[in-house]
Amino acid sequence: MNALAQLINQSLKHHNIKKVKLVKQLGYSNLVKGMRRLDELNNTLNDPLKLLPQIAKLLKIEPHLMYAAFSDALIEKTEKEKKQFKANMSISYKTRLGFMGALGRHSYGRYELEPLKFDGNESIIEEFDKVLKRFNSYKKKFSDTNGFSYQRTYGESYRFDNDCKLLKINKLEHSYQW
Repeated sequence: MNALAQLINQSLKHHNIKKVKLVKQLGYSNLVKGMRRLDELNNTLNDPLKLLPQIAKLLKIEPHLMYAAFSDALIEKTEKEKKQFKANMSISYKTRLGFMGALGRHSYGRYELEPLKFDGNESIIEEFDKVLKRFNSYKKKFSDTNGFSYQRTYGESYRFDNDCKLLKINKLEHSYQW
Protein backbone atom coordinates (compact mmCIF):
# COMPACT_ATOMS: atom_id res chain seq x y z
CA MET A 1 0.00 0.00 0.00
CA ASN A 2 1.39 3.38 -0.97
CA ALA A 3 1.74 6.41 1.31
CA LEU A 4 -1.43 8.07 0.00
CA ALA A 5 -3.58 4.98 0.57
CA GLN A 6 -2.08 4.60 4.06
CA LEU A 7 -2.85 8.21 4.97
CA ILE A 8 -6.45 7.95 3.74
CA ASN A 9 -7.00 4.60 5.51
CA GLN A 10 -5.49 5.89 8.78
CA SER A 11 -7.69 8.99 8.62
CA LEU A 12 -10.76 6.87 7.94
CA LYS A 13 -9.95 4.72 11.00
CA HIS A 14 -9.14 7.75 13.16
CA HIS A 15 -12.50 9.37 12.38
CA ASN A 16 -14.32 6.01 12.45
CA ILE A 17 -15.60 6.54 8.90
CA LYS A 18 -16.24 3.71 6.43
CA LYS A 19 -15.13 4.10 2.81
CA VAL A 20 -18.76 3.92 1.71
CA LYS A 21 -19.60 6.96 3.85
CA LEU A 22 -16.63 8.86 2.41
CA VAL A 23 -17.80 8.02 -1.11
CA LYS A 24 -21.30 9.32 -0.26
CA GLN A 25 -19.78 12.52 1.16
CA LEU A 26 -17.82 12.93 -2.08
CA GLY A 27 -21.19 13.13 -3.83
CA TYR A 28 -21.46 9.70 -5.43
CA SER A 29 -24.96 8.23 -5.61
CA ASN A 30 -23.58 5.18 -7.43
CA LEU A 31 -21.50 3.80 -4.55
CA VAL A 32 -19.83 1.08 -6.64
CA LYS A 33 -18.56 3.71 -9.06
CA GLY A 34 -17.39 5.91 -6.19
CA MET A 35 -15.53 3.03 -4.52
CA ARG A 36 -13.92 2.18 -7.86
CA ARG A 37 -12.79 5.81 -8.29
CA LEU A 38 -11.33 5.90 -4.79
CA ASP A 39 -9.46 2.62 -5.35
CA GLU A 40 -8.25 3.87 -8.75
CA LEU A 41 -6.96 7.05 -7.13
CA ASN A 42 -5.07 5.05 -4.50
CA ASN A 43 -3.64 2.57 -7.00
CA THR A 44 -2.89 4.66 -10.08
CA LEU A 45 -2.52 8.12 -8.50
CA ASN A 46 -4.59 9.41 -11.40
CA ASP A 47 -6.99 12.08 -10.13
CA PRO A 48 -8.78 13.69 -13.08
CA LEU A 49 -11.78 14.56 -10.89
CA LYS A 50 -9.58 16.33 -8.30
CA LEU A 51 -10.82 14.22 -5.40
CA LEU A 52 -7.73 14.71 -3.23
CA PRO A 53 -8.59 18.21 -1.97
CA GLN A 54 -12.15 17.07 -1.20
CA ILE A 55 -10.90 13.98 0.63
CA ALA A 56 -8.42 16.09 2.60
CA LYS A 57 -11.21 18.46 3.64
CA LEU A 58 -13.67 15.68 4.55
CA LEU A 59 -11.08 13.71 6.57
CA LYS A 60 -9.57 16.87 8.11
CA ILE A 61 -6.13 16.13 6.64
CA GLU A 62 -3.85 19.12 6.29
CA PRO A 63 -3.35 19.79 2.55
CA HIS A 64 0.45 19.71 2.88
CA LEU A 65 0.24 16.21 4.44
CA MET A 66 -2.03 14.97 1.63
CA TYR A 67 0.31 16.48 -0.97
CA ALA A 68 3.37 14.91 0.74
CA ALA A 69 1.70 11.47 0.80
CA PHE A 70 0.70 11.87 -2.87
CA SER A 71 4.27 12.91 -3.76
CA ASP A 72 5.81 9.96 -1.89
CA ALA A 73 3.41 7.53 -3.58
CA LEU A 74 4.14 9.06 -6.99
CA ILE A 75 7.91 8.79 -6.48
CA GLU A 76 7.54 5.16 -5.40
CA LYS A 77 5.35 4.36 -8.42
CA THR A 78 7.69 6.14 -10.82
CA GLU A 79 10.77 4.31 -9.50
CA LYS A 80 8.99 0.97 -9.88
CA GLU A 81 7.91 1.80 -13.46
CA LYS A 82 11.43 2.98 -14.35
CA LYS A 83 12.89 -0.36 -13.23
CA GLN A 84 10.40 -2.27 -15.39
CA PHE A 85 10.74 -0.01 -18.44
CA LYS A 86 11.98 -1.25 -21.82
CA ALA A 87 12.39 0.95 -24.89
CA ASN A 88 9.46 0.40 -27.25
CA MET A 89 7.85 1.44 -30.51
CA SER A 90 4.29 1.60 -31.73
CA ILE A 91 3.01 2.23 -35.23
CA SER A 92 -0.24 4.14 -35.79
CA TYR A 93 -2.34 3.24 -38.78
CA LYS A 94 -5.78 3.79 -40.27
CA THR A 95 -8.11 0.84 -40.36
CA ARG A 96 -11.46 0.22 -41.97
CA LEU A 97 -13.49 -2.26 -40.03
CA GLY A 98 -17.05 -3.44 -40.20
CA PHE A 99 -20.01 -1.29 -41.15
CA MET A 100 -18.20 2.05 -40.77
CA GLY A 101 -15.41 0.77 -43.02
CA ALA A 102 -17.94 -0.03 -45.71
CA LEU A 103 -19.03 3.61 -45.55
CA GLY A 104 -15.45 4.70 -46.15
CA ARG A 105 -14.88 5.79 -42.57
CA HIS A 106 -11.87 4.69 -40.61
CA SER A 107 -10.50 4.55 -37.14
CA TYR A 108 -6.96 4.55 -35.89
CA GLY A 109 -5.14 1.59 -34.49
CA ARG A 110 -1.82 1.05 -32.78
CA TYR A 111 0.50 -1.85 -33.33
CA GLU A 112 2.95 -2.39 -30.48
CA LEU A 113 6.29 -3.81 -31.56
CA GLU A 114 8.25 -6.01 -29.21
CA PRO A 115 10.66 -4.09 -26.96
CA LEU A 116 13.87 -2.88 -28.58
CA LYS A 117 17.21 -4.25 -27.47
CA PHE A 118 20.33 -2.14 -27.38
CA ASP A 119 23.66 -3.11 -25.91
CA GLY A 120 24.18 0.33 -24.37
CA ASN A 121 27.18 1.19 -26.53
CA GLU A 122 25.23 2.81 -29.39
CA SER A 123 25.30 6.54 -29.88
CA ILE A 124 21.91 8.22 -30.05
CA ILE A 125 22.37 8.50 -33.84
CA GLU A 126 22.99 4.74 -34.17
CA GLU A 127 20.04 4.07 -31.89
CA PHE A 128 17.67 6.23 -33.95
CA ASP A 129 19.02 4.72 -37.17
CA LYS A 130 17.98 1.26 -35.88
CA VAL A 131 14.58 2.60 -34.87
CA LEU A 132 13.94 4.22 -38.26
CA LYS A 133 15.03 1.07 -40.13
CA ARG A 134 12.71 -0.98 -37.98
CA PHE A 135 9.78 1.32 -38.75
CA ASN A 136 10.46 1.18 -42.47
CA SER A 137 10.52 -2.63 -42.41
CA TYR A 138 7.17 -2.74 -40.56
CA LYS A 139 5.58 0.08 -42.57
CA LYS A 140 5.20 -2.27 -45.53
CA LYS A 141 2.89 -4.51 -43.47
CA PHE A 142 0.29 -1.76 -43.05
CA SER A 143 -1.56 -0.09 -45.89
CA ASP A 144 -1.95 3.32 -44.32
CA THR A 145 0.39 4.25 -41.46
CA ASN A 146 0.39 7.62 -39.71
CA GLY A 147 3.93 7.34 -38.42
CA PHE A 148 5.21 5.93 -35.19
CA SER A 149 6.14 6.64 -31.60
CA TYR A 150 9.38 5.62 -29.97
CA GLN A 151 9.66 5.68 -26.20
CA ARG A 152 13.39 5.82 -25.59
CA THR A 153 13.42 6.14 -21.80
CA TYR A 154 10.75 6.05 -19.12
CA GLY A 155 10.11 9.78 -19.34
CA GLU A 156 11.03 10.55 -22.94
CA SER A 157 9.20 9.68 -26.15
CA TYR A 158 9.37 10.80 -29.77
CA ARG A 159 6.64 11.00 -32.43
CA PHE A 160 7.58 10.65 -36.12
CA ASP A 161 5.57 10.92 -39.33
CA ASN A 162 5.67 8.41 -42.21
CA ASP A 163 8.78 10.03 -43.65
CA CYS A 164 10.55 9.64 -40.30
CA LYS A 165 10.41 13.38 -39.70
CA LEU A 166 10.38 14.21 -35.99
CA LEU A 167 7.02 15.75 -35.06
CA LYS A 168 7.12 15.97 -31.28
CA ILE A 169 9.26 15.20 -28.25
CA ASN A 170 7.38 14.38 -25.05
CA LYS A 171 8.97 14.68 -21.63
CA LEU A 172 7.14 13.21 -18.66
CA GLU A 173 6.39 15.77 -16.00
CA HIS A 174 4.34 15.15 -12.89
CA SER A 175 2.33 17.94 -11.39
CA TYR A 176 -0.79 18.26 -9.32
CA GLN A 177 -2.86 21.43 -9.18
CA TRP A 178 -4.54 21.99 -5.80
